[in-house]
Amino acid sequence: MVSSGWERKAVHEMHLRRIIDSGICENMVSKEMVDKLNLQCEKHPHPYRIAWFKKGNKVIVDKRCLIKFYIGKTYKDEVWCDVIPMDACHVLLGRPWQYDRKVMHDGERNTYTFWKEGSKVILLPLKDVGEAKNMLPEREIVKEMKVTGFYYVLMVQKEEGGGIPIPAEVAKVLEEYSDVIPDYLPDGLPPKRDIQHLIDLILGESLPNQEAYTMSPT
Repeated sequence: MVSSGWERKAVHEMHLRRIIDSGICENMVSKEMVDKLNLQCEKHPHPYRIAWFKKGNKVIVDKRCLIKFYIGKTYKDEVWCDVIPMDACHVLLGRPWQYDRKVMHDGERNTYTFWKEGSKVILLPLKDVGEAKNMLPEREIVKEMKVTGFYYVLMVQKEEGGGIPIPAEVAKVLEEYSDVIPDYLPDGLPPKRDIQHLIDLILGESLPNQEAYTMSPT
């Protein structure tokens, strides 16, 4: 949850979609959330451009906002975040938050552990809900279609009879693109090509499995 103050006023609260990403060099907040909650912003001391959070052209990050939020019943915090028009989430906690809170990340369990005001805080990943874990709400699908301008449809066809008949509109599409939907798929891997993209490994050497270093845009 996020609010303009610690008191829980309904007019100043909303469910917070948050992401923790160690590859991001700034803390960021969605402009949509800032506008809805009418949060106070100030000029960014070091404006910069960014492009990978929202589809389209680059945007100038020239404002920042002090976000006060709470997660669960015990952890509450405030973080300075750059205001950007991002679609991924409401608040993105990057390296500054993890550095200031001395956060320890457990990659296997995907948990974040730190101490806040003498209390140990462990942030757990969201749990999947039943069979809907791989499904999107209708509004999210419609929104994505409007942004991208195109979409794909996946049809699953059973060899045995029965089931729901294919609608006439879908049958026309399947007939139009029948050349890319073969009736038989061979078992095994695809045949070798003329060009093979191989990486020669040296016996006894260790792979450079280091995290990619991300430099701050400033």
